[in-house]
Amino acid sequence: MVQGHRGQHPRHHPGGLRRPASTRSGAASAPDAPPCNKAEIVDLAPILASDSGPGLWKVTHGDHVLWILGTLSPLPRDADWLSREVENAVAQAQEVIEAPSYEIEPNVSIFGKLFLLPAAMRARRNPDGAQLRDVVPAAEYARWRRLKARHLGSDRGVERYRPIFAAGTLYKEALEDAGLTRPSPAWCASPGRAACG
Repeated sequence: MVQGHRGQHPRHHPGGLRRPASTRSGAASAPDAPPCNKAEIVDLAPILASDSGPGLWKVTHGDHVLWILGTLSPLPRDADWLSREVENAVAQAQEVIEAPSYEIEPNVSIFGKLFLLPAAMRARRNPDGAQLRDVVPAAEYARWRRLKARHLGSDRGVERYRPIFAAGTLYKEALEDAGLTRPSPAWCASPGRAACG
């Protein structure tokens, strides 16, 4: 049995808007608004509001209960989640299973890790001193240059990175510039997850 909590939305009229009751009953509708002049459009300050949080679903089978927490990423860094329901579900859980991820943790001392650092730094660079312009198609490199100028500025070191590492660096900075974060704020609000970010 699956019970939905939050995240269930009323049926919407095609186009994403619900029709007012007056138009459903056959009453005359208001005339269309005049087209907006582009010069009148201004950027407004962001509005922060509390949200009830992501969907939380309860799945039961006999005496077993599974809570499924729906998450999205990236999300606004300053999102204010009302996460009491999530915190309660996690606090009562015997086990919490995170989204798939990986982490490399070498089995060496702190001094051993210090010796591995230069090798790790070299591994993210292109072999033979190649630059990004040498290893990616010209059209993609032109697009990279525009995005790099916008989010990374004059950082020349990233030009020596392998494409996957350069893309990761750009993605991280673009999220930062847009005020977004990768970890789910709801997950970070759960017990034992105070330090996300």
